Parts: sequence; structure tokens; C-alpha cells
Amino acid sequence: MIIAIPEEEGEIAEHLGKAKTIHFFEIEDGKILKDEIVPCTGQGHEYMLALLSEKKAGVLICGNLGKPAIDGLLERKVDLYPALMGDVNEAVYEYLDGSLPKVPLEHLLGGHCCHHHHEEEGCHCHCGCHEGDDCCHED
Repeated sequence: MIIAIPEEEGEIAEHLGKAKTIHFFEIEDGKILKDEIVPCTGQGHEYMLALLSEKKAGVLICGNLGKPAIDGLLERKVDLYPALMGDVNEAVYEYLDGSLPKVPLEHLLGGHCCHHHHEEEGCHCHCGCHEGDDCCHED
């Protein structure tokens, strides 16, 4: 399995389509076999989708992304962990141990912008939904 994470200086990039590099991790039996940082020579969701397909990524851990990117990833059956921030390596290990949070896609498609700092406990997003009843984190 290949995990892809758009990266900026060791941190999860804020937006998929504007990432300068993507860090690919080859995983087997719950362990990292190999990792590679690939420079992005283009921008936008079409370029990123092509790169992810070329590298056969099955999981994407990322920050923000738009509906066209989400649609393309779902079409390619990529398991998506969006709206995350923090250290790339920590995110991979949290994915492997099952503790990486997963924001439901309907929250992203509904216009919420949730950035979860996965290294901290509780909700640390920038969605602005905590003043009302329509919180993007309710199950």
C-alpha cells in the first residue's frame, strides 16, 4: 500500500493543489518499507491526481482540497484523510496505529473547512462552526 502526503517542510501542506512536494510511504504489514519525497512540478488538482495515480497511492492524508479533487480521489478509490495539519511522519504512524482522525467527506463537501491538529487532543479546527448547533464534528 502507498500512503501519500502533500508536504511543506515536514508538515502536511495546507492545500493539496499547491503543495511543493508529496511524501510517499510504501507500507507492508503495518511497517514503512520505503519513503520518497517527490517534487511537484505542476499545481492544481488535475496534476496532483495524475501524480497520485502514477505512484499508485491508495491513501491520501492531506489538508484542504476542493470538490473536483475529492471527486477524482473517490473515483480512483483513494482512502481520504482530509483536513489535517501537523508533522508528516506522525500522521503516518497515527494512520498505521489507527488513531488518525478522519473528517467525514460530507462535511468538506458541505463547505466546512476543518483543520485538525492530529498531535493534540480535542478539536482544534478553523471551521468556525462552534458557535452554533451545526458543528462539523458531531457524529
